[in-house]
Amino acid sequence: MKNIEEDNYFTTFDGEFDARLSEVNVSRGVTTEKGVVVAGPARFICGIKARYNKNLFRKLNEGMILAVRNFKSKGSERYTLMEISRFWPEHFGLKGVSDRLYYPIQREIIEQSAKDWEANDTSTMMIRLNAVPINYDLILKEDDMEFEKGWTFPIIGEEVKILNKTSIGYLFNKEVLKNLLKKEKVTIEDWKNYEKKLSSSQPEKNPRIGKIEMFPDEEIPLLVNFEDLIRYHFGIFAFTGGGKSNLVANLVRKAFLHKDDIKVVIFDISCEYIVLLLDLLCKEKSTMVVIDREIENAEDLDKSIVKPKSFEKEELKKKIVEKLAKLIDEGKVKVLGTEEKKTYSQIIDLLIKNKEDYEAKGRPQAFIIERMLDFLKDFLSKKDKDETSEVTPEELEEIIGEFERIIDESGMRYKPDDVPKALRSWMEGLKEKGEKKAENVITIDELLDRLESDEKELIVLNIPDPERIRELAIRITSEILGRRKRKFKISPFILFVFDEAQEFIKARGKGLETECSETIEDLSRHGRKYGLGVCISTQRIAHLNTNVLQQLHTYFVGTLPRPYDRGLISDVCTVDREILDKTLEFGKGEWLVSSHSATGIPNVPIFIKADNTEDVLLDFLKKEGNNK
Repeated sequence: MKNIEEDNYFTTFDGEFDARLSEVNVSRGVTTEKGVVVAGPARFICGIKARYNKNLFRKLNEGMILAVRNFKSKGSERYTLMEISRFWPEHFGLKGVSDRLYYPIQREIIEQSAKDWEANDTSTMMIRLNAVPINYDLILKEDDMEFEKGWTFPIIGEEVKILNKTSIGYLFNKEVLKNLLKKEKVTIEDWKNYEKKLSSSQPEKNPRIGKIEMFPDEEIPLLVNFEDLIRYHFGIFAFTGGGKSNLVANLVRKAFLHKDDIKVVIFDISCEYIVLLLDLLCKEKSTMVVIDREIENAEDLDKSIVKPKSFEKEELKKKIVEKLAKLIDEGKVKVLGTEEKKTYSQIIDLLIKNKEDYEAKGRPQAFIIERMLDFLKDFLSKKDKDETSEVTPEELEEIIGEFERIIDESGMRYKPDDVPKALRSWMEGLKEKGEKKAENVITIDELLDRLESDEKELIVLNIPDPERIRELAIRITSEILGRRKRKFKISPFILFVFDEAQEFIKARGKGLETECSETIEDLSRHGRKYGLGVCISTQRIAHLNTNVLQQLHTYFVGTLPRPYDRGLISDVCTVDREILDKTLEFGKGEWLVSSHSATGIPNVPIFIKADNTEDVLLDFLKKEGNNK
């Protein structure tokens, strides 16, 4: 059995890793900013002691998965799994140095220890590790490995093993692989075979979102279940410059290319995603950019969008303008209509006002208005619309005809015909505006109709005005959620992306800010039942509506300098704070991923290097340029 373990499942880094479990302690909990000790995400902290080896110290990483034989073992086939949260070297001689010791002796011991670190002297030095149980057991079989949910107490004093590259890939991707291969059960051999297909740099061929950062010079792909990622909501949190928009674009691209029944709507207040998703916007048939002003040409559009720093070179700027011109020529760039619209709520208000006037005067015409209101209620239900929906001239004509019929049937001498007259005036005005409407203008109702279709679609709402984009977010999300509820429809899945989420889901706002936050909160609470997902991306977690944060099932966490932000993420997504502190060392594009549903193993933090959107764009621009 030992040979099978060493060759197929574990690594010792060529014999350099020789460690034993030394202790298992109950977690002390964590201290909040207010000084209150609360329960942490980990029930136990495991202490491990390994023989010192300088080369080994270079190879160890936080996030590595360790295995220790546990009390359910019969021989050596069952292990408790745990994740390294922290490790450090320890020198026996230095532990005996105190400030009370004569200073020249202190200095001599310290100077000598510097030489000892090079000598790999295991009699005076060792490596200490802390590890957090991930609440899974590993069960080994002759030709496969299984993972069973639950905590089993490991045997103190037992040898500690490190899961190797293949085992890690299988552990973190197993459940997603079942989906991709459409199998009820997959083996480690299935993973080995599928992994060979994940070497392509082309996003169309490779569904991975990045690579797991664990072993030096080794690439372990990370897959996610895109349906669960979208449907159960996800958040991206990092300080300014951490690569949030790059990651959002990467996830949107991979989901769009590898999931059939999907629509994506990006509320792009920072005006970044036209460039970040330029390849999709150009290549895919059903894509659209919506802007808030008329533009003269591609150069004019280029001035109003933000580009990554590496794309500000003149040569690349020229190619981007060429692609923008192509989008305009293909009719993929639309201007959001600004003319005043008529909604059903305005008709209802008009009817209610007339009814109240008649009732105040004690006139029977109030009963006629009541019948009109009843008809309008049924009309909305049949048309699958609500009070906030825009009314079209055709619908107004139908409503007017029915209202006039109700009036004629009443036989009253003094007919309440003020309402039909007012509606006819509205209808003529809307028809006149419709005739003048430019081809490149799109109304909110037209946007909603496109979202109701079954066609795969990507829509980027490039609107920098905070008030206007909030109004748009309120209208679109509430209307789509309402329609889905009435139809009990879940497909196609729609992902709503809120970049700079602090503008949309403020914890404490006023007026439109509060309404927008409450609307998106409602979407996050109920949307998953109707195939509607939410993505939020921000660097200001402290300013967010925590009710929305609590609905997220997947978290991508980058560098967060503020302890409060890391503490909030730790509490919400149950990640040990020692593991979260590792994010302070992250470079751009490095993330900690934790998910209840989208990754192959739930609630286990994974350190990854995300695929770079800028590489995809650069490749797209160069290839397109060469194809001319």
